[in-house]
Amino acid sequence: MPSLDTSKEVKLSSIPGSPPDLMFPPKGDAFALRSEYALKIDLELPPPTYRFSETHSVKSWLYHEDAPKAEPPKIIKDLSKYFDKTSSNS
Repeated sequence: MPSLDTSKEVKLSSIPGSPPDLMFPPKGDAFALRSEYALKIDLELPPPTYRFSETHSVKSWLYHEDAPKAEPPKIIKDLSKYFDKTSSNS
């Protein structure tokens, strides 16, 4: 994900390949061929939807209870921020 704080020397990450053909979508997860985290099942069945909140959900077999555990890429880990819910601004 781009950041305004990124220097011009840092190359933006990209997803290899082309987007799926929406006229003739592939079997399974439409983005499986472009994902380094794709599982075998991604090529066969569409992924289920997992809701995390009213506004956040994901379609991915990676959240299935039988999926192998995967660590987010370092670039994503470095973007994470945690806030103390007990502190106040007053």
